[in-house]
Amino acid sequence: MAEEDDLEAEEESEADAAAEMEAPKGSWLKQFVVLAVLVLIGQGVVAYVLVTQQVLPKFVDEVEGDTEGVVEEVAREAVVVEPSAIYEVDFTNAKVLNPQDYHSIRFLSVKLKFELDSSETLSMLGDDVLAAKMQSVARQILTTTWYIEMDEVEERESLRQKLMTEVNASGLLGEGSVTGVYFQQFILQ
Repeated sequence: MAEEDDLEAEEESEADAAAEMEAPKGSWLKQFVVLAVLVLIGQGVVAYVLVTQQVLPKFVDEVEGDTEGVVEEVAREAVVVEPSAIYEVDFTNAKVLNPQDYHSIRFLSVKLKFELDSSETLSMLGDDVLAAKMQSVARQILTTTWYIEMDEVEERESLRQKLMTEVNASGLLGEGSVTGVYFQQFILQ
């Protein structure tokens, strides 16, 4: 019986020793996780205190004291802009124009707007005969201009100047003049 008691005691001590071996292993992992969480929380608190107590006040003082980059508002006078007198040349009778070309028949669909020097000149164009004459001058210039002289965007500026010069030289507007030519639509094929 003594042997049996010794055996039982030995088995119990081995079981206790095995339990003790496992317990530190689990408790060590738990202790490490708790320690890591506490360190992270501590770092967060320290970073918050440093930023709010040290960095932000210095930054605010620098911004408030810096008046070099500040732009002061200046009162400005209102500029009165007179609306432009714009006359639109309507090619509804001839929907497509044919510019000159050596190789094939070309087609031009265009909507023109003439900027006039005054509203009095614009009121003169209310006359149907004068408007038809102005449309005829523009049509003649567009149909006699060679295709190769207007197929690039850069060349259209010279076409604008040509239209403005010819309309002003025609004398249709009397004392008035054209100050700008604009293409609202310019489709060339």
